[in-house]
Amino acid sequence: MYRQFQYIYDNTTEEYPGVGILTASNRGIWAKDYNELASTPRNREILREIQSSAFIISLDESRPSEAVHFSRALWHGDLASGTPRGLCNRWSDKPCNFVVFDNAEAGFVGEHSVMDGTPTVRLCDDVLDLVYDPKFDRGANAIEGFIPEPLDFKLSTASMEAIVQADIAAHELIESHTLNFYRTSYGKTAIKKFGVSPDSWAQLIIQLAYRRLLGERERYGGTYEAATTRKFYKGRTEAIRVVSSEADEWVKSMDDKNASDGERKRLFDLAAKKHIALAKAAGNAQGVDRHMFGECLCDPTEFTDV
Repeated sequence: MYRQFQYIYDNTTEEYPGVGILTASNRGIWAKDYNELASTPRNREILREIQSSAFIISLDESRPSEAVHFSRALWHGDLASGTPRGLCNRWSDKPCNFVVFDNAEAGFVGEHSVMDGTPTVRLCDDVLDLVYDPKFDRGANAIEGFIPEPLDFKLSTASMEAIVQADIAAHELIESHTLNFYRTSYGKTAIKKFGVSPDSWAQLIIQLAYRRLLGERERYGGTYEAATTRKFYKGRTEAIRVVSSEADEWVKSMDDKNASDGERKRLFDLAAKKHIALAKAAGNAQGVDRHMFGECLCDPTEFTDV
């Protein structure tokens, strides 16, 4: 969307930062900016075009060559002279964004509120299988003579000011985060041999990292994991309560010099079993996070009295 789109402002055609940056703002701010954008008939038509699409493809000028840069380039894109150019080229209010970089690397970014992780992983897996297949029809003839149609937003003064503020907010947020990873010498097969769910293992490791990051300070953020409720009518996702008393007890034991390895193992097993129980409860629609939200979204006319 960056450079592929032109933005018309005060009856002149110039290149402005992408409108897509507005979708990276907090939802309340984006709702206000959306209403401003949609205040003209042409902009409303463009927004309908974007919203009715199955997915977005962003052609990004970045050329990531190593894992951390690649991850950040997908997550929020590169910064250029303080401008979050990558986010200008996204439509973050879309469940499926495919990002293709200038060096032919590619990846996927999902917006979680209307799309669970499992179907998006399956989508990417199927795409990779198709592309890998030498018999796959890449449609070279189908795109011959195809000319993209630009979607030209007409921006008001308020929208231009909103883009400037969204740029600043995105820049500050990006600069406040760090990202890295550690490659273990083992995988899920080894974890299962210990009789532990790899999911529980991973979540407990995150809890331990939180504890060691914050020390004795009160926890000011909680980790999150989704559970699917798709076996229910209009089921979406529920949040698993990954923070538990059992998890906290195990985490404390790991840095307690007086705790034995046997005691740590006992507490770990209790915490892992608790996590599985909470995950099953969430999947059975017995969670607390999404229940009221789900009822709010339901159309009462779709149900009949029993």
